[in-house]
Amino acid sequence: MVELKAVWRTPEIEEYSNLYLVHPVSHLLANLFARWGWSPHSVSGLGMLSAFIAAGCYYQYQITVMPFLGLLFMVGWHVFDGADGQLARLTGQTSEIGKLVDGLCDHIGFGMVYIALALSQQEIYGYWVWLLAVVAGISHVVQASALEFHRDSYDCWVHQRFSKCVPCLDDFKRKTQSSKGVLRPLNTFHSWYLQLQYRFAGADHSLLSNEQRLRAQPQRGKLGENYKLIALDSVRQWTLLSANKRTVAVTLFCIVKFPILFFLYEIVILNIVLWWLRHKQHSVNSELRRSMDRTTG
Repeated sequence: MVELKAVWRTPEIEEYSNLYLVHPVSHLLANLFARWGWSPHSVSGLGMLSAFIAAGCYYQYQITVMPFLGLLFMVGWHVFDGADGQLARLTGQTSEIGKLVDGLCDHIGFGMVYIALALSQQEIYGYWVWLLAVVAGISHVVQASALEFHRDSYDCWVHQRFSKCVPCLDDFKRKTQSSKGVLRPLNTFHSWYLQLQYRFAGADHSLLSNEQRLRAQPQRGKLGENYKLIALDSVRQWTLLSANKRTVAVTLFCIVKFPILFFLYEIVILNIVLWWLRHKQHSVNSELRRSMDRTTG
């Protein structure tokens, strides 16, 4: 069994590829980078470079070896993506802005793959393939934001990792309005992202408000136990929208020489999965509210 300290993230909601490959390697690299004095943002830059090389490999998907090289460099991107967050926690450099920058690097990294696929398919299907790429990219951002919301909420409630707690939207809007300088546009963008998460993750405003109110209460431990019991299976199901599964999908579609199918997979299949998960989340939220009322009542 891989120890929590080696994986760093919460093992019970991790995919096996993360649990036994990506995050253990990320942890080793994060410790090296910490000793070398690297910043988390520099590690994010390495991840983007790896994603750029992967995109170039997928662009040449008709050469048999290239999809496999693309997979190799995409795994490298996943490793660096895990290492930058671990490095931030190791060195005490976590922040809301850091989380936002990390998320942006994630989307940009996959965005380069979308651009490469669209370029490779333009001669075959014409310029309308760019419309598919844009819609698939937007779908990716929406789906990834919803998954991130539920993973962070689980860590916040169950393991009391308060840096992972999703801010209350109204509170963050007030914080944005009072911020100055360069923080103002960054917080504004973050506020838009939070609104996206709230809309598509099936967020429950009362649960998020109660999280802050009950954070220091003696019932907090019991609330976390109940949250794990009720929400664990649901959070695991949300990982159907994970970047790991997208990496496997894009590689397989390139291997069979139909990368355009990846866009359709993103737009049709994964959006159906998102709708299904969001629909199911309402009943999970209702059960969480009832459990909270019993515990705090």
